[in-house]
Formats: sequence, C-alpha cells, structure tokens
Amino acid sequence: MMPPAPVRTHSCRRRAAFWLSLIAAGSLLFSLLPYTAVKPLGDALVPDGSLDLLTPQIFSRLRILLRWGAFLPAAGVLFLLAGGERLETALCSLRHSWVGLPTRLRTDARAILRLLRRRPLPSTLWLLSFLTLTGAYLRFLWLDAPMQYDEAYTYVAFASRPLRYVVGDYHLPNNHVFHSLLVHYATAAFGVHPWSVRLPVFLTGILLVPLGYLTARLLFDRPTALLTAGLIAVSHPLILYATNARGYTLVAAFTLLSLSLATLLLRDDNLLLWMGLSLVGMLGAWTLPIMLYPFGMTLAWLGLGWLLGDAGRPRPRAFPLELFACGAGAALGALVLYTPILLTSGWGALAGNRWVSPLSWPDFWENLPLRLGNTWQEWHAFWPPLLAWAGSIAVLAAWIFGSRARRFRAPLWGAALAGIFPFLLLQRVAPISKVWLFLLPVWLMWMAAGTRLLLEGALRFLGVQHPRRRVVSALWAGAVILGVVAIPWETGIRRITTRSPLDEIPQAVAYIQAHRQPGEGILAPNPLSAPVWFAFAEQGVGKAAFPDRNPAGNFTALWVILNPKKHRPEAILPQAEWPQPVLHLPHLEVYHLKTP
Repeated sequence: MMPPAPVRTHSCRRRAAFWLSLIAAGSLLFSLLPYTAVKPLGDALVPDGSLDLLTPQIFSRLRILLRWGAFLPAAGVLFLLAGGERLETALCSLRHSWVGLPTRLRTDARAILRLLRRRPLPSTLWLLSFLTLTGAYLRFLWLDAPMQYDEAYTYVAFASRPLRYVVGDYHLPNNHVFHSLLVHYATAAFGVHPWSVRLPVFLTGILLVPLGYLTARLLFDRPTALLTAGLIAVSHPLILYATNARGYTLVAAFTLLSLSLATLLLRDDNLLLWMGLSLVGMLGAWTLPIMLYPFGMTLAWLGLGWLLGDAGRPRPRAFPLELFACGAGAALGALVLYTPILLTSGWGALAGNRWVSPLSWPDFWENLPLRLGNTWQEWHAFWPPLLAWAGSIAVLAAWIFGSRARRFRAPLWGAALAGIFPFLLLQRVAPISKVWLFLLPVWLMWMAAGTRLLLEGALRFLGVQHPRRRVVSALWAGAVILGVVAIPWETGIRRITTRSPLDEIPQAVAYIQAHRQPGEGILAPNPLSAPVWFAFAEQGVGKAAFPDRNPAGNFTALWVILNPKKHRPEAILPQAEWPQPVLHLPHLEVYHLKTP
C-alpha cells in the first residue's frame, strides 16, 4: 500500500515576511533615487505638469521617511522568521478573519441599519426639532458679526490658496487643516463672504444640538437628553464658536460623535463602528491635534467600561485588541494626513511651536487652575451667578450620584481624568479656554443629568408621589422654556454688543476702493491686518496690493487703516510724512500717503 502523499502547507509567517520584504526593498530603492529622477515623475502626476510641493528640501525629508519605512518592515521580517508556533497560529487566525471580513462587514452593516430604523417618539421628535431650529436661529443672529483676526487669517493664509498649500502649509497653527479644507470648498462654491467662510462651523454648530441629544440618550435617558439638547442650543459660547470660522466646533462635534459610537460599541462588538470611531479620531486630529484629549477620554472610557463589565460578562477577550487597533488606526491615519505638513514644515511646526511649548513645572501648576477658572467663567458668560453655581452643583451631583442615572458602570468623568490629564502632564501645557470647548457639551450633559437627580431627590424628600414622572414632565417643560426664553435673551445680547474697530473695516475698505488708483498699496497694522486683507479679498483684491505680503511691490502711494487708540502713525512708517486722515470713523482712521 502506497503511503499518503504529504500535504503541502504554506507558512503564514513566510507569506507575511515575503510581502514585508517587498515593501522594505521598494522603500529602500526609491529612497536611493536622485531628486532629478523623481521630480519628473512627480510633475507627471499633476495637471499643470509642475509639482511645486516637491522641492529638494522636502525630497530629502521624504528620503529619510522612506528609509525608516524600509527599516521597520525589515525588522518585522526578522521578527516573523524568528517567531514560533504561537505567532504562526495568530497570523493564520488573522488571515482566516481577513477572508471572512466581507461577511462580517455585511452582518455589521445590517445591525447598524436596524439601529437607524428605530425612530423616536413623535413628541420627542417635535421638541428636538424645535430646539434645533432655535439653536439655528440663535447662531444665525451672529453670522454677520465682523470677521475676527484668526478666522480671517485662516481664509487668507490657508483656505484661499490651492489645495497643496491647504494640506501642506503649517507656518502657524491657525491652519486647522480639515476645517480649512471645508472652507476652501465652501468659498469656491458660494464666493468669498463672511457667511460662506463660516458655513462649515455654522452647520456643525447646529448639528451639535441633535448630536448632544443622541449622546445623552445613549448614556442616560430621554428627558436628560432633551434638556441636554436645550442647553447646547442656547449656550452662548457654543453660539459664538459656531459663527467663528475655526476648527473648535468641529472637534466638539467629533467628541460627541465618538462618545455615541463608544456607547454602541459597549453594547455590540461591531467592526464598522470600530472603523467609524477610528475615522472620527483621525479627522478630529486632522482638524486640531487637541483631538488627542477627547479621543483619549473616549478610549479610556471604553477601556474602563470593559474592565467594569459594560461590554458584557464574561469580558470579551478581543475587546482590548480592537480598542488598541482603533487608537492605532486613528493615529496612523492622522500621521498619513499630516505627511504633507511634516514634509514641508517639519515635526516642530506641528508639535513644537511656541503655543504648545512645555511650561516649567511651577508655571504649569500655577497656570492650570487659572486657565480652568477662566474656562468656567467663559462657559457661563451671561448666566445669572446663582444659576451658574446651581448648574455646577448639578454637575457635581452627576459625578457623585451618576450611577443612579447612567446606563453604564464606567463613569465618564473618571475617563476624562484618565484620558486627558496624563497628556497635560506629558506636555506641561495649560490650555486656554477655547481648547476646552470640546468638553462644554459634555459639561452641559452632566448638568442635565445632575438636575434630574437633584429634582428627583428633592421630590422624594418632600414625600411627593411618583417623583420620577413629575421630574420627567419638569425636564420637558424646562427644555421648552429654554428655547422660548433664549430667543429674546440672545437677541438682546447681540444688540447691546459694543461696536469695535472691526465693525468699521467694511466702511473703510469701501472708501479706499472708491478712491484707490492703480499701483497704490494698502497697509493695516495688527490686529487689523488679517480682517482688512479679508475685506479686500471680498472685493477681489489679492495679496499683491499689500506691502507686508508683497515686499517686492513698487507702490506709488499707500492707503493706511489704523486704530488711533492703539496705533501711532509715526510708529508704523517713521520715514513717511503723515497728512490729516482722509476718513475719520469712531474707531478707525484712513490715511493716504502720497509718498511712502
């Protein structure tokens, strides 16, 4: 009898080592090519035939990255070849999972569709729509506010330029890249206006209302979620930042979205939701690196929930690996998206600029409480003091007694400490108020949950029958009252807002445009410069008209806009002979210098 033929097996380790070897060899070979050979290849990839982004300096940095890209796979090859049976089993299991990936994705997609088909009660939907429309109106009140320096600079220096500069220029951290990209397309579609520049954050600010409801509904209950939506709709800081073309409102939305996805993941291990959470972290980091704080909080909460059994009993073994893969995927994706900036500006521009430079330990411990206090004051701007303190007491109640109201054992405030504070210690930075904006919707959610707990406890203490039912009615009524009262309240704040020099820039620009002759330049000192540049950009005037942006320009005369309370003419141009202003406004003066 013939012996059975040997079964031919293919080592999973050898297959992985083969592909890693190809990657390492390709990276190394490409890094050895000279610049003169690579530049024509890059030029052939762009429509105009000239890849300006690929300079010799950038190419030298790219070669370093490619050599590291060859070293890491080579190290992986050695690790694979030296591995034993356990590594072989793990890789074969991973390969088997990869083969079954399409089936799992289809199953997970059907599970998400079942979730989306669940509709809220009609009364809830009507109230949420009312609160969302109220939030939209309150934000619309500020949509025509004068352009601030940072948002004007964001458009002029980044969003108005070709895409390669939007994603590759980081000479100042004003470039919140994903937000700048949205502004780039918004102004390309609707023209250059303050409202079109602010359109991405305006829509995101409105979206915060239903997102806040969703997050609080998943973490707590329907009445708490409705009160959360009402507080977000009428929050003055959230209203202002929804009409200021910066990326902070987007990060706040990504924070709520990541928390919503995290709650769903604790209920059901869904690969598409893991991928969605990783994508949210990646886009948030591409908007602002401070996404590290809320995303760290979210991952810490997931880890804490797994430890406390929120993900099921017995604890799923794959959960920690999926959690790590989610965080690693977000970090790797953000690194890829930031590659043009790393090549052009270097790592120092992103993580070592003066705004994030480490403080000394004494300065850190001195400034952190002060900055947190300033943040609390900004969050409660225009609140009656008694109401502000009552709201803070409600937040404390949600922290201390929150286990009675929340759906999960893991406390979100504990995850916030565990996911944010270590990064503050590592960086030794004391973030200013706007950096903490991502936490404001969460703070308002805690306030709503604590309000429910305190009301219910007070009614029980007074011996009122059915206290929970009465609290639910009170919270619904409170959400309606918030929306109704906030409209005249915010309208009054908008009307009494003091006029500033920024309000008069359009009038000064219109005067100059009516009288400016060809060859005449325009000058405005800081902090008027960027808003003036933007106002002229609305009129189609580019950077060539500004001496500080076009030093090589040959100007026959200069128009100068300044604030007489802050600027002395002789300090701006000491060599010039200053005539009387040709236009005198309450906060601004316009000069015409015949001989600059």
